Amino acid sequence: MTITKADKTFRELTGHVIDDRSISRMFNILVDHDRHTKFMNIFHSYTFNKKLPNDVSYYDTYEVGNDEWWDNISVKYYGTPFLWWVIPAFNNIVNPFEGLTAGTNLKILKPSYILSLLRDLDNISKGT
Repeated sequence: MTITKADKTFRELTGHVIDDRSISRMFNILVDHDRHTKFMNIFHSYTFNKKLPNDVSYYDTYEVGNDEWWDNISVKYYGTPFLWWVIPAFNNIVNPFEGLTAGTNLKILKPSYILSLLRDLDNISKGT
């Protein structure tokens, strides 16, 4: 089985545009040449620079309240539910689909750094 990174963008391959804020931008598109199929590498992960979560100038802290979910916290900080995935990624949470526990302290990447993050992901998806 020969698998390589696709040489075209998601839009070129599918005709669909992925929203700039979508978690899908984190994943490269791979091609299985033996089966002529294309798929997203959902097992590839984006790792934040290790300095960021250790430097308080890059994040705010947030205590999770009762019955809160990632998208609610994302709206509070980023003004949109679509950036929910940034919060678990920044906190190295492996399974963001489990419920949040009230009282948990999270580090929230400051909104002023979101554009840089999205640019990094765009560069990764383009292979630059």
